Amino acid sequence: MPYISIKNTNSFSIYLETASKLRMKIKILDKKQRIAEIISKNKKILLKNMMVPINSDSAVAIARNKCITKKTLQVKKIPVAPGTCINSLSQLKNAKLPKYPLVIKPSVGGRGKGITTNINSEKQLKNAVKKAFDFHKDVLIEKFIKGDDYRFLILKNEIIGIVSRLLPFVIGTGKDTLENLIANENNKRTALNKKNNVAILRKFGNFKKLKETISKQGFKLNSVFSKDKKIFLTETSNWSTGGMPKTFKKSYFHPSILKTAIKTAKVLNLKFAAADFIIKDPKKNLKKENGVVLEVNTYPGINIYHYPFSGQPQIVAPKILKFAVSHSID
Repeated sequence: MPYISIKNTNSFSIYLETASKLRMKIKILDKKQRIAEIISKNKKILLKNMMVPINSDSAVAIARNKCITKKTLQVKKIPVAPGTCINSLSQLKNAKLPKYPLVIKPSVGGRGKGITTNINSEKQLKNAVKKAFDFHKDVLIEKFIKGDDYRFLILKNEIIGIVSRLLPFVIGTGKDTLENLIANENNKRTALNKKNNVAILRKFGNFKKLKETISKQGFKLNSVFSKDKKIFLTETSNWSTGGMPKTFKKSYFHPSILKTAIKTAKVLNLKFAAADFIIKDPKKNLKKENGVVLEVNTYPGINIYHYPFSGQPQIVAPKILKFAVSHSID
C-alpha cells in the first residue's frame, strides 16, 4: 500500500516553509520535479528537491562514490571499515576480503538500495554482489561492523544536527503471525502520523524486501513468535525504509568522534554534508576500534532532524538556507 503523507514533511517542503518564514522570495519553477528559486537580498539559489547548491561539483562527484570516498578517507587516516571494491563478478575470486560477516553496497546510490548486510557465507556473498551490480558497475565489499548508526550533519566545519536511525522492528505476542505484527505496526505508525499531523514514520509496503530480510533470519510471514521477542524488519535504517530517527546532542559523544565527523567533510572539501558512522560506544575515543565512517551524503535529507521519532527536533533548515544564499554567486 503506498505511503500517503499527512503534511508535506519532505526536505523540499521544509526548505520552502523556512524560506517563507525568513521572508525570502520563492518562485516555484516546477512543482512536480520540486524545483524552486529562492531569493534574498538580490542573491538567489536554485533548489531541487533536497539538493541545496553549496558544494562544488567535483567534491560531490568524489563523495557520492563510496569506493573513492573510502580510499580518500583512508589516506587521511580516518577510520573506515576494512574492505575492497570490485567491478566484475570474476574479481570476487581473487579479491582480498575481510572475514565474515560482510556488507555489500553499490558504490553509488542511496536509500539502502542494493545493500545487503550481515553476510556469512559464500553463497550469500555472490547473491549480494550480483544484486549490487544491478545498481552500479562498482561494488564495495566491507567488514560488517556492529554498533549503532549515527548521522552527523555538518555545515561549514560545524555540526548542526545529529541523528541515529534505528532499525525498525516488531515484538512477538505469542499468538500473532509476523504478517499481523507488521500490519499492527503500520496501524500504529498511521495513528502516530495522524496525531502529529506530520509524517514521522513510514509504513511498510515492500513485502518482497520484507520477505528477504525475515527469511535470512529463518522466519516467514506466517511465523508466530514468543512474547517479547524482537524481530527486525529491514537490514538498513534509512527513514525511507522505515527507520526510526532519534536526535542527540553533541555532548552525548566523545570529542574525538565530533572532530572526526568535521574532518571527514573537510577532507572531501564539502561545506555541507552528512557523515554516517557506526559507533560501539559514543562516550569513548573513536580511534580505539570503537567506530568507523561508513559513507558521506552530499545532499542529505533534513526531515529526520526536524521531525524525529524521539529526541528534541533540531531545526537545521534556517542555517542551511542562510549559508547557501549568502554564498551564492550573483
